[in-house]
Amino acid sequence: MKFSVLGPAGTFADAAAHQYLSTTHQTATIDYHATFEQVYQAVAPDGIGLLPIENQLDGFVMATLQRLQSEAVTIIGETTIPVNFGLAAQADSLSAIKRVYVQFKTEGQCQNLLSSLPNAEIITTSSNMVSVEKLQHGKPGDAAIIPQSQMALNAFPLMRDNVADQLDNFTRFTIFKKIANNPGG
Repeated sequence: MKFSVLGPAGTFADAAAHQYLSTTHQTATIDYHATFEQVYQAVAPDGIGLLPIENQLDGFVMATLQRLQSEAVTIIGETTIPVNFGLAAQADSLSAIKRVYVQFKTEGQCQNLLSSLPNAEIITTSSNMVSVEKLQHGKPGDAAIIPQSQMALNAFPLMRDNVADQLDNFTRFTIFKKIANNPGG
């Protein structure tokens, strides 16, 4: 079975997919996609998909709600995972940060930190892993808010753990499959 999720590996969607498979004792090949539309389109008749539906701090994920409302899908499960973030920077202090890469939903979960950086340009990314890559290939003054799990895998001059506005932050994911067309109407 193919399991279509937002990717790449290392994202919270990836963690949610692995958790779902583990708790349901299913096996599947995880198939990563860059957009909500690509996840939906990739769900084969015998496959399943996973999309984020709601974050405790930043609310519902409208792209998922719109997809679930407008397409022939059925929800077959859900999983909730804890999410937290760290700040990593190619800078020696918060005041030396010029740019912050942050995924669009992550931004709403780290407002306290971002408001403490009034002179930094906020650059929205499509994925937390894109934020990691931008920082890895960035220049002095660049920073990124990244999944806490990525903090141990990277080394930068400035690293702050647990920068989400609330430590008990969770995201709920929905697992769905496409409804087969009914030829009889």
